[in-house]
Amino acid sequence: MPAAPASHLHLFDLLLIVAYLAGITKRIQFVTGILILPAWPTPLVAKQSAELAIVSRGRFELGVGISWNAAEYRALGQNIQGRGTRIEEQIAVLRLLWSQPFVTFEGRYHTLDRLGLNRTAIPPIPLWMGTESGEVALRRVARLADGWMPLGDPVPDLPRLQQYLREAGRDPSQLKVRAALVAGDDMKGAIERGRKLVTAGVTHINVIAPPDADQQAALRTIVATRKALAESFG
Repeated sequence: MPAAPASHLHLFDLLLIVAYLAGITKRIQFVTGILILPAWPTPLVAKQSAELAIVSRGRFELGVGISWNAAEYRALGQNIQGRGTRIEEQIAVLRLLWSQPFVTFEGRYHTLDRLGLNRTAIPPIPLWMGTESGEVALRRVARLADGWMPLGDPVPDLPRLQQYLREAGRDPSQLKVRAALVAGDDMKGAIERGRKLVTAGVTHINVIAPPDADQQAALRTIVATRKALAESFG
């Protein structure tokens, strides 16, 4: 839901499009990038995510963030203030609803009295956080997230994030980290960039199209870049 003046920009509803794609594919893993979690009712996200994990047979991972877009929050009837503390409590509630048949919880933003999803055997749903690289955001990732989606290049910030993970009592090698790599004709450069990312601790490389590329040409370039990376990294 972009704010004006970017009226030309269209963004899909993440959960709906994943539901559609999960129904017509068998192997692709889906990660939302990203759902603005504090703008959503937490039990609704828990329910829809659980259903997606079930119908996709465990191919769904939830990427969340807090956004800067006050107009989006207002349109959805939510207050942008306090979204950082709200998302922390939301993550706790999501994990309770995914792991327990009935949940009783009293927090700042949620009151649940023996409520549950009426679902058993929900596949694990890894939680990614999309953030900038400020200390508050990275420490939140270190405490709460299964994966990190940085807004920019993660390499300069990974040593600091790894230190925050250790301070939080977590093994830095267990955190998933995604980085973008722009597809292009320079396959040697793409492979070198990929190796730099992996060496720094990146676990997932997101191959994206150049911003001004034709759609069909971009798709061919993305596929070729992905193939070159896969062959290089085995």
